[in-house]
Amino acid sequence: MEGVREMVFFVGAGPGASDLITLRGAALLRQAGQVIYAGSLVNSALLESCRPDCRVLDSAEMTLEEVVGAIRETEAQGIDTVRLHTGDPSVYGTIREQIDELNRLGIEWAVVPGVSSFSAAAAALGAEYTLPGLSQSLILTRLAGRTPVPEKETLASLAAHGSSMAVFLSAGMGQRVQEELLKGGYDEETPVAVVFKASWPEERIIRCHLKDLEKSLRESGITKTALILVGDFLEKSHERSRLYAPDFATGYRAAKLAGDAESEMTEAHSLACESEDGIDRNCLKLIGCGCGRESLSGDAMRAIREADLLLGSPRLLGWFPEKKGRAAISAGDLETALEEIGAIGGEKERTDGFESTAENAGELSGERAGEADSAANGNGKKICILYSGDSGFYSGASQLLKRLEEGEKRREASGSQGIEVLPGLSSLQLLAARLKEPWENWRLCSAHGRYCDPIRELCKGQDVFFLTGGSLSPAELCQKLTKAGLGFLPAVVGEDLGTTEERIVRGNAEEFSGQKFAPLSVLLCRAAPRRAQTVPGIPDGEFLRREGIPMTKQEIRATALSKLAVRAGDICWDIGAGTGSVSVELALQAKSVWAVEPRREALALAEENRKRFGAWNLRLIEGRAPEALAGLPRPDAVFVGGSGAELPDILRACLDANPCVRLCITAISPETLAQALESLKQLGREPEITQISISRSRPAGEKHLMLAMNPVFLISSAPEDEGKKELES
Repeated sequence: MEGVREMVFFVGAGPGASDLITLRGAALLRQAGQVIYAGSLVNSALLESCRPDCRVLDSAEMTLEEVVGAIRETEAQGIDTVRLHTGDPSVYGTIREQIDELNRLGIEWAVVPGVSSFSAAAAALGAEYTLPGLSQSLILTRLAGRTPVPEKETLASLAAHGSSMAVFLSAGMGQRVQEELLKGGYDEETPVAVVFKASWPEERIIRCHLKDLEKSLRESGITKTALILVGDFLEKSHERSRLYAPDFATGYRAAKLAGDAESEMTEAHSLACESEDGIDRNCLKLIGCGCGRESLSGDAMRAIREADLLLGSPRLLGWFPEKKGRAAISAGDLETALEEIGAIGGEKERTDGFESTAENAGELSGERAGEADSAANGNGKKICILYSGDSGFYSGASQLLKRLEEGEKRREASGSQGIEVLPGLSSLQLLAARLKEPWENWRLCSAHGRYCDPIRELCKGQDVFFLTGGSLSPAELCQKLTKAGLGFLPAVVGEDLGTTEERIVRGNAEEFSGQKFAPLSVLLCRAAPRRAQTVPGIPDGEFLRREGIPMTKQEIRATALSKLAVRAGDICWDIGAGTGSVSVELALQAKSVWAVEPRREALALAEENRKRFGAWNLRLIEGRAPEALAGLPRPDAVFVGGSGAELPDILRACLDANPCVRLCITAISPETLAQALESLKQLGREPEITQISISRSRPAGEKHLMLAMNPVFLISSAPEDEGKKELES
């Protein structure tokens, strides 16, 4: 569109990190008079560069017509608009329908590409989609949900190619993704990686094999803003590329005769790919270094003094400046540790995968590196891998031990010494000592580089110790607690425990949510007040009531929870929350509950009951189903207490979110019963109907009368194999 002043710029914001937007995109963002951004996906930190007078709109709350209307309004005033999309606008960006409308209105536009999440996911994994001998194709696709896909593009049909695949917008449907990929031809052992929020501070990576995908997703709690990557490129060995082969000529380089250069390259490649099973590791020790050199046990200090090579993070290696043989690895980088143990050769340069620090580079170069190599490759090689804290408390040592398990069994059979693990003093023990209280009744939870729901953890009746780090600092955890109404909880933060910078801070979650703490910090929160968990069926009189707001009666609630077979790890929906009685009962049994209710007065009452019973894992959402269900986490069980004419669409939305969801619907009128039965039939689900007629006694002088209540129908439905799973479990 040269020579024309564009008025609307579709800009790719990148995958999440605010510094991954392109230079052109960032410049347009700074100059724009109006920015319309996808608030549910785009990092709001990007908006900090906008002009003070810039009009900023969140498209998550807008329709296409409203977006175009806002653009048309500012266009008439001669103001540029940046339409900020996540990732790259050309991939699931919905820009075509906007462009069609702009063309119809005669409004000029241009597209600025961005870094897609599939690129950021590969970067996070250190992976290459197109590896020689494995795959030279990458398929970008999604599973059909509320948005259908063409028949010829079903996941199963695309899986038949066996190429590398990136599956978008499907993390909440793990069971269906797994089934379709297996149906299409991928093997059960095909490597899979799930990358949650690639490049964001809270980025998480889950690796598994295809047969375990649904289980891994369910246990992680990841249901959205994640990519599922599938293919042998994630794990299997590959051929060397021809592009850089000595005998391969290009327009810039002549082919070289096979000889010493090729021989040296082949040998280096062989060393790098050597299996750890062929290494003598009789003197391999995994050491917990506590919180400083002074806290090491005598055995640990002796092992380090005698070691030929230390592996660990630069921080831990810095405690032992006298050691010559040292190599820095990223914390928890198991693959790098295995490569260093299994592929140390006298001529092999140790650079790939290691943190580049001046200290490390000096100690692994020249004569010193040669000395370390020589010692480590002899029969008496002694290697120590250093871990912070205790090697058995949320430590990378457990992962390394799993990988070395088979080799360990073989050494035991032959009578050799094998691997030794030496424990260290943990931050848990240090904090308990500083507070002068036992930690045996604390609940232990790691929020360091892994998913953590502090609300759920604190709803289990115990004080909770959080090992923090990465994207979840004490402040971020306390922000989540405060948002859930738990800002009043007493808490303690321990900073830099065991060092000269140690600090113990006491306060509450709300106070801590706005503070900054040292990177090496731990958090202790006192238990959240909560009604003791009982069998389902809390007496009606314990709930707060309001006239005109219905409540599901005790006997119906108890039966409904029984039909839903609610488990401790379940995510539940309550559609039509009313007083919140069912929501509260679900929350006391399940992992988390999302309750939808269109009336504000009912939501206010449900919030009072939420606090009354300590149902802190209950989230209340104002809105009408099925629209309000969009974006909620994948449910395991759904209770439908209020639906009206939208019942068929509500049930369809539930099954779209999880085809294996367990359902329970209440109906008073025969018409609602008939509607539920017909809807389930059309959706391919077999219903079970239960009619409950309740009569309660009332004193009448010296006697009692039984007063009948309206009979209620419960329509429940579960997958056909649900009963089988229950028996097996």
